[in-house]
Amino acid sequence: MFKTRIMLALAATFLSSAVFADTHGHAAAHAEHAAEAPACTGFGPQTPRDIDSRHGENKIAFSLSPNYKDMNLCNIHFHVNAEHKAKDFSIHAQGEHGAEGGYQCNMSKHLSAAELAPTAEAVCPSEHGDLKPGDTIEVHWVHSSAPVTPGPTLGACLSDNVKNPDLRVEG
Repeated sequence: MFKTRIMLALAATFLSSAVFADTHGHAAAHAEHAAEAPACTGFGPQTPRDIDSRHGENKIAFSLSPNYKDMNLCNIHFHVNAEHKAKDFSIHAQGEHGAEGGYQCNMSKHLSAAELAPTAEAVCPSEHGDLKPGDTIEVHWVHSSAPVTPGPTLGACLSDNVKNPDLRVEG
């Protein structure tokens, strides 16, 4: 459909329900602890981090989430720029979308002027702006062990029936 190239960041991230709940504060079981602890302490990092690095100080161990085939798709969303640094996504984001942070695809620095030329129509217009040729995007397919159906926000992954579901994010 579009003759321009928009880079797709494929950085798979696997989150247990504890990481999601602790990072985003959505699970009731963690709400009391979150209120008592200083923000962003005592939890493993979600973003940004260098996913190629095997070194770190996170002493919290999380079990792997179930296979996505055994879970319910609850949300699909994307981010401008990759959230995590990796070998192929190592250009720190700057410019129009720099406020979001993250990393751009290394291939983007090799695009021709024609590939970077503005398009006649907006690409993926939203309240946050439009994508432009050369942008890197990271798509997330979020799955939940709760009995849920897809929705517009990550809140769709939670259920009153399952207070602490396992979550899996594939990118």
